[in-house]
Amino acid sequence: MPISVSEIMEILPHRYPFLLIDRVISTPAELASGKLTAIKNVTTNDTVVFGEFYPPLLLLESMAQASGILAHYYLSPMSEDQQCYFASIKNARFYDVVKAGDQLLIEIQFRRQRRTIVSFSGTVKIGEKIVCTSEFMCARQ
Repeated sequence: MPISVSEIMEILPHRYPFLLIDRVISTPAELASGKLTAIKNVTTNDTVVFGEFYPPLLLLESMAQASGILAHYYLSPMSEDQQCYFASIKNARFYDVVKAGDQLLIEIQFRRQRRTIVSFSGTVKIGEKIVCTSEFMCARQ
């Protein structure tokens, strides 16, 4: 059962125009195994689309937001006073340009946790074409 944008907004503090996840399409079994797949539809109405191009940095931010959702479901639900902060980016690679009209498929994999630091890897695709990969860490506070 997909996780809707209203449920995502209950987990993440982000709001328009910086909520960069439209829907989570992972099954409960995938979430329980530490994997999450999300969708972001890039439109010309997004205030962050410059001309017709989507800024590459926002691909990393969308992966970080998806990892916050995964941390909530896979590790433990965060209370209202807890946050998951983007702590580091490692081996970020950009392979293609994202334009208005593209649908991004964001795939996140849990790697490990040490105390409050959680490590993830992620891939952003348009269809089967990889446009971005990265490893990153988030801090749960």
